[in-house]
Amino acid sequence: MVKLLTGASCAAILIASQTQAATVTIGDGVVYPANGLDGGQIDAGRSGNGSVTIDGGDVVTLESGTSSEEFAARPKIDVGDGGVGTVTITGLGTTVNLNGTNSGSKLEVGTFVGNAGTLEVLDGATINMTDDGPISGDDNENVFLQFGEDQADGTLRMNNGTINASGHSRVGLLVGVHGNTAIAGNGVIDMTDSTIDMTNLTTTRESFMVIGDQSNGTADISMVNSDLTMTTPNGSTYIGLGTDGGFGDISMVSTSNFTVNADGIDAVFGEGAGSRAIMSVQTGSTATLHSTGEVNLEVGRSAGSQGVVLVGSGGLFEVHGTSGRVQIGSDSATAESGSATLFVSDATFDSNVGIQLGSAFSGTNNQTGEIRMNTGVVRAPEVVVGTGGSITGTGTIDAVQTVLSGGSISAGFSPGILEFTGDLELRSGSMLFEIGGTAPSLFDSILVGGRLFATDIFDIEISFIDGFLPSETDSFELFRADSIDSSFFSFANFSSDSPFSFENNNGSLSLSFAEVSPVPVPAGLPMLLTALGVTAILRGRRRTTLNGN
Repeated sequence: MVKLLTGASCAAILIASQTQAATVTIGDGVVYPANGLDGGQIDAGRSGNGSVTIDGGDVVTLESGTSSEEFAARPKIDVGDGGVGTVTITGLGTTVNLNGTNSGSKLEVGTFVGNAGTLEVLDGATINMTDDGPISGDDNENVFLQFGEDQADGTLRMNNGTINASGHSRVGLLVGVHGNTAIAGNGVIDMTDSTIDMTNLTTTRESFMVIGDQSNGTADISMVNSDLTMTTPNGSTYIGLGTDGGFGDISMVSTSNFTVNADGIDAVFGEGAGSRAIMSVQTGSTATLHSTGEVNLEVGRSAGSQGVVLVGSGGLFEVHGTSGRVQIGSDSATAESGSATLFVSDATFDSNVGIQLGSAFSGTNNQTGEIRMNTGVVRAPEVVVGTGGSITGTGTIDAVQTVLSGGSISAGFSPGILEFTGDLELRSGSMLFEIGGTAPSLFDSILVGGRLFATDIFDIEISFIDGFLPSETDSFELFRADSIDSSFFSFANFSSDSPFSFENNNGSLSLSFAEVSPVPVPAGLPMLLTALGVTAILRGRRRTTLNGN
């Protein structure tokens, strides 16, 4: 049954057969098939306020027109293009087919300043979007799902619904984007027990997702026990979450799946000054970027951007490809502030390409790139902690090699254990150990499954916390490694008159105190310098110093 509801007065009702709806108009609700040049279309809120409801197991098929103009020829659902509109497709078996022939097909919800559109796919209903294959010289076969453009509000609400989109030229998901104006719109996708499946069969045009774009455009995708998939077996896929000053947010709970399969993947979370991106993968959900070629994930790509990836509560984030890298924080030397964080809590981030934290460039850099863990696992062939980069918390870095190269490593959250399954190489940067007592649970420690060695000068900072001060003969096992190279001591030995000393006992490296200086030492004062410039700093939380002042 096709229902057209509106608050406006009834102008005309034209009813044809149920198998192919004729033009039916009540106020601003319209459903019509292809007619000459124009493709079939469902309109609501195009020149006023109105709504369309399709239910009862009806199957409505909209075909392409014959026009060479993409916008005229393609079948589409157009909601909130010149007013406020709602299109509801609901009920088991209820289906809308948008069959693009030489034109592609489109969902266009919320377009132009001040307008608002809502598309609902509920209770077993389905939308199918297709094109029939590329034509030589034709660039119009695009299959787009678009919600919120040019300062308009666009919402997709799905509950036990399905959208299938398959194309041969370009397949794209656009949420909170700009088109004809410099300011983007506001887009929302709210999915519960639902599926969006997009497939691009082309060999020449990339698939893409743009989620939160341009001049404070906002996009929110909420997934509850739902699947969002983009497959491009013969081409590449671009994912932009929070780009060019926009805000993008993807939240996944209750075993949801966000999956991208392609021949190449470039995913950017936070690009451009003022951009903000958040991706949350929790409660058994999985995010997968799987490429048969190169894969790149960049979080907080540009100076002034902010990017967060949160994997928690049994969640899994996978990045797999034959080459590429994961970049957390802008890989540039810049004074403009920005930040990127990969937070893994009781969950796993699994990459088969290397991870770079912060910048590979030395010098002034106000960008930060952090891995923060709470009993989490981060897996990669190599992890490099560059300028502005850091690893903090408790958990496991499961890498063949981890390199400290200008950044910082700090175990625990006052205190805790940080484990590196492979080699740990110390080139430059700093390591902070907090000590609140002599029991193993009261001071930070680092476990190294491979070699612990140094290739350049680095800093070790010791901070006594919670009022604790060491006594003579106290010892703290800061490192435990499979093997400790003599290079570590070359770069980390303290001066001969220091009360500190390192003791190596078969790979157990402890910090010991032969005596405690009776001279008051202000908190934060550099205490000990080796000839090579290594520093041990006594810092006091709650103003603690060596003599307790």
